[in-house]
Amino acid sequence: MTLDTPSPGPADPLTPYLQVADALRSRIMHGDLAPGDKLPSQSLLTKA
Repeated sequence: MTLDTPSPGPADPLTPYLQVADALRSRIMHGDLAPGDKLPSQSLLTKA
């Protein structure tokens, strides 16, 4: 499973936890994550 969102960085004004929340919210809304699916690992979320 990969995220198509950039990893948190200094250029993004949102704090890292909000960036992660936004990425997960987007995946849920687009049907990439469904009820019962496992969430991406922390290391996967921090990769570029």
